[in-house]
Amino acid sequence: MLGTAQDRITIAQDRRVDDDERRNKVESAQKLLYEQGAAVGNQRGELILKEQSLVPTNNAFSVLNSMNHGITFNFFNMLAVDLMHEVELGVWKSIFIHLIRIMQSEGSGTVNEFNHRFRTIGNFGRGTIHSFVNTNVTDMKNFAARNFEDVLQCIIPCFEGLLEEPYDTDITRLLYLMAKWHGLAKLRLHTDSTLRILDSTTTALGREIRRFSSKTCKSFKTVETQKEYSARKRRETARSSKTGQQSAASKVASTGRKTRTFNPNTFKIHSLGHYVEVIGRFGTTDSFSMQIGETCHRDPKRFYEMGSKGPTYVREAALAHRRKKHVQEIARKAAKVGLHRKLPRKHHSKRKRFSPNSKGDPLQNKSPHVHHHIGTTRNNRIHLTEFIEEYQNDPAVSNSFATELRDHILGRIHGRPFDGEESVFTDEERSALLIHGLYQHARFTCNYTTYDVRREQDVINPNSPSRSFVMVKAVAGKHPFWYARVLGIFHLDIVHKGLGTCEAKRIEVLWIRWMGEDPDYVGNDKKHRLHRVGYVPSNGPGAFGFLDPSLVIRGAHLIPAFAFGYTTELLPKSNWWDDEQHGDYTNYYVNQFVDRDMLMRYIGHGVGHSVNPLTAPSTTPIEDAEEELMEDIPSERITNLDGGDLGKGDDSAIRADESLENCNVVVEEQDDEREDLDRAEEDDEDDEAEEGDEVNDKVVAEDEESEEEYTGNDGDEIYAY
Repeated sequence: MLGTAQDRITIAQDRRVDDDERRNKVESAQKLLYEQGAAVGNQRGELILKEQSLVPTNNAFSVLNSMNHGITFNFFNMLAVDLMHEVELGVWKSIFIHLIRIMQSEGSGTVNEFNHRFRTIGNFGRGTIHSFVNTNVTDMKNFAARNFEDVLQCIIPCFEGLLEEPYDTDITRLLYLMAKWHGLAKLRLHTDSTLRILDSTTTALGREIRRFSSKTCKSFKTVETQKEYSARKRRETARSSKTGQQSAASKVASTGRKTRTFNPNTFKIHSLGHYVEVIGRFGTTDSFSMQIGETCHRDPKRFYEMGSKGPTYVREAALAHRRKKHVQEIARKAAKVGLHRKLPRKHHSKRKRFSPNSKGDPLQNKSPHVHHHIGTTRNNRIHLTEFIEEYQNDPAVSNSFATELRDHILGRIHGRPFDGEESVFTDEERSALLIHGLYQHARFTCNYTTYDVRREQDVINPNSPSRSFVMVKAVAGKHPFWYARVLGIFHLDIVHKGLGTCEAKRIEVLWIRWMGEDPDYVGNDKKHRLHRVGYVPSNGPGAFGFLDPSLVIRGAHLIPAFAFGYTTELLPKSNWWDDEQHGDYTNYYVNQFVDRDMLMRYIGHGVGHSVNPLTAPSTTPIEDAEEELMEDIPSERITNLDGGDLGKGDDSAIRADESLENCNVVVEEQDDEREDLDRAEEDDEDDEAEEGDEVNDKVVAEDEESEEEYTGNDGDEIYAY
């Protein structure tokens, strides 16, 4: 019962302790093995050790405890969680595999559509999201932990609409909570506030896992995936070849695929309830992550692919490793004497529309303290008149391109604040502005401060759909961000008398296409749904415009809402369609789980963020429900909810009555009651949304629920190591 009050009490009350009983069991097993000569794994030894999963090995701290030197160190409290193996390669992998089984039960078309949607998603950030192009996600071929992490961060839009209701909504809610929990657990900096959010998310996730297992999974007849079936057949064939006869299991394997179900009663799912306590005790999970050591496996695996893959692999891998070290040493010595020349990188990006290739516009190394950087090359000059004539029939350009560009520049010269609308100037004022040159660039970099007070960088590239979106601070509305797609990156040489000089001045602009909220949809954390936006219709004002690059907060990761398909109603035939044949995607989802910094911008509590734009309630609905659940437990039964100190054994554990049955909690019934309340709230909010603003207003609305404004992290203890 992950996340329930009873589960928390059980974890604290039944905490493993290095006491005399445990040491006596280990000693008995050792005598059985070493003095009586019993075999390892014999039945008598299993009876002694199996109940508590013990091993017949002495622990140095346990030996000190038994020597009565006044040491009461409980070495079990040293054991930390393993997020990579327990979550990414454990809980999440098992959920994902069963989702594949469910889609497989709906037919091959569902699986193919799921794979096709993922192949549409490109890379983002510096290794944050790896491209899924030319990959069938359901095959999970050569998948490492980082691949499962990428799938988790992007799966919600890809899965939406593949199943009938209510299963589609139930599963997307589970995926939302799983992605949120994963992001919170991997934070590199925690405070008391973020730990409380992680705790409440654990409660919500446990509830959704139980619902997924008890209701959703039972509605589908699921069998082994093709990969599982093939692996089982290989194992059975290998086993029968060793014994020389076909076993009963082999006969079953030849008859077809076995029925497979989802098992929620595993240690890895149970271990999710320990993360809040472990992080509070030892620090953030990156301090003791197995991921660092696992990366060392890459070289041996690469050497294996280079060799004969036979018995001589070890010798070949050693030679390959030695050659690699020699090459690195030669390169190091050559660099000292100036002989080393860095080879130019190959660029495979295709020229799109009129956008330049990044090969001729290299980015220079600039200080991370600079907000952004755009190249200085003048190789891609655009003649404004010729450009407008070439695209005069394109609704994205039309005849207002030059006028809006001049109005934007004049507004910045006169110091008018950004409000999302371009200031309108007279023809006389526009004629006073001289544009000596309009130069286009392939990309620009934006530096920003992360939630854990580090400097990071996003690269915005109009030629790459997954890297072409930006987020800016909203100046109106409840939602803190506005979103736009960058169509072009320019710098201009201008002359204006308001500048106080006759010399040309460089000014940088972004040509953008604005996006706005979907008025028929409400997405927020309480409803466990991503925010959904779409392009502003071109038949109204404000669909296209220009933006000062200094206003960009960072790049945004927007994933198409594949379930809604394409549309041509937002923009007639244009060179700037999302797809040259089908038009634009009807909607996009804002992927707030793309990295930890993005998650904290939507949750709040980011120490490195100068302003936490989204308000943070003092308690969450899950916490409120948990408080109601705790009211059934007499207060005298619980004396300490902190779980004990590292060196005090079980002295500070929760003191509960011997009969825990008196605290009987009917979790399934309370889960159903909470779900009914949530759905009633969703229906009310959906009715309110239908009465909202016009389609795709430029101001992206925030959650319908009002929340208290979070003003800082004063008083929060910071867990960062």
